[in-house]
Amino acid sequence: MGLCFRDRLGSVRQIFRECINRPGLAFAATFSHLVFIGVVALGVENQASQVQAIDFVPPPNTKKLSAIDIDLAKTDSRKISVGKVEESKLAVFALPIKNASDQEIVIDGIETSCGCLSPVITDLKIPSAESATLYLRFVPDDDGKFVKTVTLRLQSSKRLVLRVVGSVNPRFSLEPNGSIAILPKKGMPISVTANFGSKLFTANFAHPSLSLTRVNDSKVPNTFLVEFSKDAKAPIPFEISATLEVTADGKTFSYPYKVYNLEGIRIRPERLVPNVRGDSLQGTVIITSIQQKDGLFTCDTIDKGVDVELVRRMDMSDLICAYTYKITGDLKNRDKVLIRWKNAKGKQMAISTVYVDPYARSNVLTK
Repeated sequence: MGLCFRDRLGSVRQIFRECINRPGLAFAATFSHLVFIGVVALGVENQASQVQAIDFVPPPNTKKLSAIDIDLAKTDSRKISVGKVEESKLAVFALPIKNASDQEIVIDGIETSCGCLSPVITDLKIPSAESATLYLRFVPDDDGKFVKTVTLRLQSSKRLVLRVVGSVNPRFSLEPNGSIAILPKKGMPISVTANFGSKLFTANFAHPSLSLTRVNDSKVPNTFLVEFSKDAKAPIPFEISATLEVTADGKTFSYPYKVYNLEGIRIRPERLVPNVRGDSLQGTVIITSIQQKDGLFTCDTIDKGVDVELVRRMDMSDLICAYTYKITGDLKNRDKVLIRWKNAKGKQMAISTVYVDPYARSNVLTK
């Protein structure tokens, strides 16, 4: 939404009338936007109503950018670099715009590609050789590099696109970041560092299978130990997608993680339709686990009247093996079979679901 001050505002009813009669104005007539008028004023020309001048005072930390020239004959896109900003903190940039044309420039409206970027301009009409200032109010909602666009709608259906580029410094730095592998009953440390703002914060994993405990170590401050929760249901999955939530100054920052259980196994595919081999079903799964080197996995089923046995094993790497299994027994009235996978010590590690194809059940296995 493009906003302008140093113009005049009438009553709320008149503002709605102007929005209906002049759709070119970059203004949405909603209650929430009307409340925003108390901060900055929209460019509505209403000579008949009572008016009041409203001045916009930029904050002291406003960053001034290099000026750009606008020529109606050359309304190509421009790259505007704003440098580094802080995550979730308001940043204001002042962009001087000079009219390099031989005629007045009229700004009919301003559009942005993101709700986190709000433009405020001092004048909607810029005489030849004169300048106006475009203020960009930016509240980043994520860290890393960004590209936002601000589009100025000019007269004669012309547009000037401003590509606002920069990078956001994260509120917190985490090490390791993104993924972590842990062993049950041992855990793995994660360090959390506040880059700016308050140094007081709390951290928690938003997942029932994970717990996070602060380590009281003066040599390594702000260190947390990630462990599998004692209340977690067994078996713990090989891979857990979880969110680490860090709360500071009343705000919560979320960081996605992949947590790998080094004692667990991953079976791909988890659900499959095997092939018919005579009066049996046969399929192959890929098992990933560090326990491959400790011995073969075995499998059975909890379904009565059905037997599961391994046919062959093929090593693909130190951690990955292909297991071919065979299912026999009463399969005529079954739509699925549950296979229970155990490690060399007989501990149940995972359960995979094998679906019995309806065509095979009715046309092959019944013969």
